[in-house]
Amino acid sequence: MAAIESAGRRRGNAARLIAWLILIIWGGFWVFFSVAAGLAEIGDLGPLALVMHLIMPVAIVILLWICWRFEIAGGILLIAAAVFAFYFFNVHRADDYALALTLFVALVMPVVLAGLLILLCGLEARRK
Repeated sequence: MAAIESAGRRRGNAARLIAWLILIIWGGFWVFFSVAAGLAEIGDLGPLALVMHLIMPVAIVILLWICWRFEIAGGILLIAAAVFAFYFFNVHRADDYALALTLFVALVMPVVLAGLLILLCGLEARRK
Protein backbone atom coordinates (compact mmCIF):
# COMPACT_ATOMS: atom_id res chain seq x y z
CA MET A 1 0.00 0.00 0.00
CA ALA A 2 2.87 2.37 0.78
CA ALA A 3 4.35 1.82 -2.68
CA ILE A 4 1.08 2.79 -4.35
CA GLU A 5 0.75 5.89 -2.18
CA SER A 6 4.38 6.82 -2.91
CA ALA A 7 3.82 6.42 -6.66
CA GLY A 8 0.73 8.62 -6.50
CA ARG A 9 2.62 11.27 -4.54
CA ARG A 10 5.47 11.22 -7.08
CA ARG A 11 3.00 11.55 -9.94
CA GLY A 12 1.32 14.49 -8.20
CA ASN A 13 4.67 16.17 -7.56
CA ALA A 14 5.69 15.69 -11.20
CA ALA A 15 2.39 17.18 -12.42
CA ARG A 16 2.79 20.11 -10.03
CA LEU A 17 6.36 20.69 -11.23
CA ILE A 18 5.31 20.61 -14.89
CA ALA A 19 2.45 23.01 -14.20
CA TRP A 20 4.72 25.47 -12.42
CA LEU A 21 7.36 25.27 -15.15
CA ILE A 22 4.69 26.10 -17.72
CA LEU A 23 3.36 28.96 -15.59
CA ILE A 24 6.80 30.43 -14.89
CA ILE A 25 7.81 30.36 -18.56
CA TRP A 26 4.42 31.68 -19.72
CA GLY A 27 4.12 34.31 -17.01
CA GLY A 28 7.74 35.40 -17.32
CA PHE A 29 7.41 35.88 -21.06
CA TRP A 30 4.22 37.96 -20.80
CA VAL A 31 5.52 40.04 -17.89
CA PHE A 32 8.70 40.79 -19.84
CA PHE A 33 6.75 41.50 -23.02
CA SER A 34 4.32 43.86 -21.30
CA VAL A 35 7.00 45.80 -19.44
CA ALA A 36 9.15 46.06 -22.58
CA ALA A 37 6.17 47.27 -24.62
CA GLY A 38 5.35 49.83 -21.96
CA LEU A 39 8.92 51.10 -21.85
CA ALA A 40 9.03 51.30 -25.65
CA GLU A 41 5.89 53.45 -25.73
CA ILE A 42 6.95 55.90 -23.01
CA GLY A 43 8.24 58.31 -25.66
CA ASP A 44 4.88 58.41 -27.44
CA LEU A 45 2.40 58.26 -24.59
CA GLY A 46 4.46 59.21 -21.56
CA PRO A 47 4.36 57.32 -18.25
CA LEU A 48 0.74 56.35 -18.87
CA ALA A 49 2.01 53.76 -21.39
CA LEU A 50 3.95 51.93 -18.69
CA VAL A 51 1.00 52.03 -16.30
CA MET A 52 -1.31 50.74 -19.03
CA HIS A 53 1.06 47.87 -19.84
CA LEU A 54 1.53 46.93 -16.17
CA ILE A 55 -2.08 45.80 -15.77
CA MET A 56 -1.44 42.37 -17.33
CA PRO A 57 1.79 41.63 -15.37
CA VAL A 58 0.13 42.57 -12.08
CA ALA A 59 -2.83 40.33 -12.92
CA ILE A 60 -0.45 37.47 -13.80
CA VAL A 61 1.51 37.84 -10.55
CA ILE A 62 -1.70 37.92 -8.48
CA LEU A 63 -3.01 34.88 -10.35
CA LEU A 64 0.21 32.94 -9.78
CA TRP A 65 0.18 33.86 -6.09
CA ILE A 66 -3.39 32.54 -5.78
CA CYS A 67 -2.30 29.33 -7.53
CA TRP A 68 0.59 28.96 -5.12
CA ARG A 69 -1.53 29.43 -1.99
CA PHE A 70 -4.83 27.84 -3.04
CA GLU A 71 -4.41 25.22 -5.76
CA ILE A 72 -8.07 24.47 -6.44
CA ALA A 73 -9.17 28.10 -6.62
CA GLY A 74 -6.03 28.95 -8.61
CA GLY A 75 -6.69 26.20 -11.14
CA ILE A 76 -10.26 27.38 -11.64
CA LEU A 77 -9.09 31.00 -11.99
CA LEU A 78 -6.41 29.99 -14.51
CA ILE A 79 -8.98 28.23 -16.69
CA ALA A 80 -11.33 31.22 -16.36
CA ALA A 81 -8.46 33.57 -17.30
CA ALA A 82 -7.73 31.48 -20.39
CA VAL A 83 -11.37 31.63 -21.48
CA PHE A 84 -11.37 35.39 -20.83
CA ALA A 85 -8.17 35.84 -22.89
CA PHE A 86 -9.61 33.70 -25.69
CA TYR A 87 -12.55 36.08 -26.08
CA PHE A 88 -10.86 39.34 -25.05
CA PHE A 89 -8.08 39.02 -27.62
CA ASN A 90 -10.56 37.72 -30.25
CA VAL A 91 -8.65 34.51 -30.85
CA HIS A 92 -11.90 32.89 -31.99
CA ARG A 93 -12.53 35.61 -34.61
CA ALA A 94 -9.06 36.17 -36.01
CA ASP A 95 -9.17 36.46 -39.80
CA ASP A 96 -5.60 35.28 -40.13
CA TYR A 97 -5.32 31.57 -39.27
CA ALA A 98 -1.62 31.88 -38.37
CA LEU A 99 -2.33 34.75 -35.96
CA ALA A 100 -5.18 32.83 -34.32
CA LEU A 101 -3.00 29.75 -33.90
CA THR A 102 -0.11 31.78 -32.50
CA LEU A 103 -2.37 33.55 -30.00
CA PHE A 104 -3.95 30.27 -28.98
CA VAL A 105 -0.61 28.52 -28.48
CA ALA A 106 1.09 31.44 -26.72
CA LEU A 107 -1.75 32.87 -24.67
CA VAL A 108 -4.49 30.31 -24.07
CA MET A 109 -3.18 26.75 -24.27
CA PRO A 110 -0.41 26.97 -21.62
CA VAL A 111 -2.81 28.51 -19.11
CA VAL A 112 -5.46 25.86 -19.68
CA LEU A 113 -2.93 23.04 -19.40
CA ALA A 114 -1.32 24.45 -16.26
CA GLY A 115 -4.73 25.27 -14.77
CA LEU A 116 -5.93 21.70 -15.27
CA LEU A 117 -2.74 20.29 -13.75
CA ILE A 118 -2.88 22.63 -10.75
CA LEU A 119 -6.58 21.89 -10.26
CA LEU A 120 -6.02 18.13 -10.40
CA CYS A 121 -3.06 18.37 -8.00
CA GLY A 122 -5.17 20.38 -5.58
CA LEU A 123 -8.04 17.89 -5.77
CA GLU A 124 -5.64 14.99 -5.26
CA ALA A 125 -4.03 16.67 -2.24
CA ARG A 126 -7.45 17.43 -0.76
CA ARG A 127 -8.59 13.83 -1.25
CA LYS A 128 -5.75 12.46 0.89
